[in-house]
Amino acid sequence: MRSKLFLLLLFVTSFSFAQQSLTTKQINRLADAGKVYGYVKFFHPFLQYKDINWDSAFAANVESILDAKNKNEYAQAMQQLLIPLDDDLTMVDITFIDNNYRIIPTGYRIEDSILYISMNDVTNDSYEKVQAAFNKINQVRGVIFDMRIPLNSHRKYTPSTAALDWWAQGLFKSDITMPSFRSVSYDNLPAEKFDYVLGANFKQTTLYTKHGVAAKDVPQIFIVDKADQVPSYAFSLQKNGKAAIIMEKEKQLLIGKTTSFYLSDSVLIKMRIAEGVNADGSLAKVFPNATYLSGEVSYALNKARENNK
Repeated sequence: MRSKLFLLLLFVTSFSFAQQSLTTKQINRLADAGKVYGYVKFFHPFLQYKDINWDSAFAANVESILDAKNKNEYAQAMQQLLIPLDDDLTMVDITFIDNNYRIIPTGYRIEDSILYISMNDVTNDSYEKVQAAFNKINQVRGVIFDMRIPLNSHRKYTPSTAALDWWAQGLFKSDITMPSFRSVSYDNLPAEKFDYVLGANFKQTTLYTKHGVAAKDVPQIFIVDKADQVPSYAFSLQKNGKAAIIMEKEKQLLIGKTTSFYLSDSVLIKMRIAEGVNADGSLAKVFPNATYLSGEVSYALNKARENNK
């Protein structure tokens, strides 16, 4: 393990000095890229069972990371680095803050006996709004959750699922088995004087049953475009035929948990820290009941209404 890291750093150093002396900004960017490399190398679950040459991916992108002339090019280079993972929960935010953007709060309305809940920008008030919406559940014949986040949102990495999973038992009346989540861990880390390969293993949370307390089961539709917009209970309800998930295009999503942090130049990156697992040990993948085209909000809502009939 150490030998690989040493060779990688040797390559980077040789490349850098062959070109020119590094600036402080280049050193900071490369240091942050190294942190991302290390996190993915040791803790991203995909590397435990997928054939991904992560060392080569990093080496191939060093030049573009060093040559980036501005924040946008640096963000693009880091996103390019992450492409081999093919993971929509591990990505770089390459959009920029719009100073004219105004927060779009979570809201709800009832129309034609259907409860519409739009999560929008998740704030501290979102929990109260969601709770108030849930109190209407016995008055409607269906619920449509729009889990998508506004395009220029400043809060795009704030989980929109937490408010739903917290009070989910009030949205159904039967028992459902919730997926567990597994992450990469190590039995023990080596002391500096030792040189041996770490033994990685999966640490998995316990499966559990969530008991619903609603007076009736109400059909539920979830409009999403990313895996972290799928509440855990929605995944379980879909498996039981009590909910439908509508997403952009025909693709599959692997539910999981993430963390977010900033790199140099205030570039925001989101990283997967766990993946969902079913009771039989298979990955908890979400397949759409219906799809919509990118940006077609009204079309997505019409699809949701059709599935709610």
